[in-house]
Amino acid sequence: MKKVLLFIVAAAFLAAPASFGQSNTLMDGYLGKARADYASSAYFILSAAGVVPETASPGEAVEKARAQWGIEPPEGRDSLTLGEFSHLVMRAFGIPGGIMYTFVPGPRYAARELGYREFILDKPWPDRSLSGEEALSILGEALAWKEAGR
Repeated sequence: MKKVLLFIVAAAFLAAPASFGQSNTLMDGYLGKARADYASSAYFILSAAGVVPETASPGEAVEKARAQWGIEPPEGRDSLTLGEFSHLVMRAFGIPGGIMYTFVPGPRYAARELGYREFILDKPWPDRSLSGEEALSILGEALAWKEAGR
């Protein structure tokens, strides 16, 4: 199942216009990462959700997340946690959360919400790291959710 979702996400990115060619190189490097980095994650999430154009840079995606939702990149590290990734996904795709996320929107309850929705196949612990492959799998689930019009 994980490989099928990864293939769907990869196929969607490869089928994009030629102006999106910069991200193919970015995606290749991202898939091989043991720990997903914040800037590339923000770029993939925001471009997939249509928040930034596909020609944007990872730095522009980080700035858009900061300006639009007040989400700051993690201090003192390049990688991000599952909770931080989940929070970006929920904001970018407009995924409604449960009661706790509604009152306290943030990484902790975003990870729990995506775990509940079965976007996350492993344990939805918000403080754990995630690989580039797992991140794109979660992003694939978010894209499927969006396409289903939920």
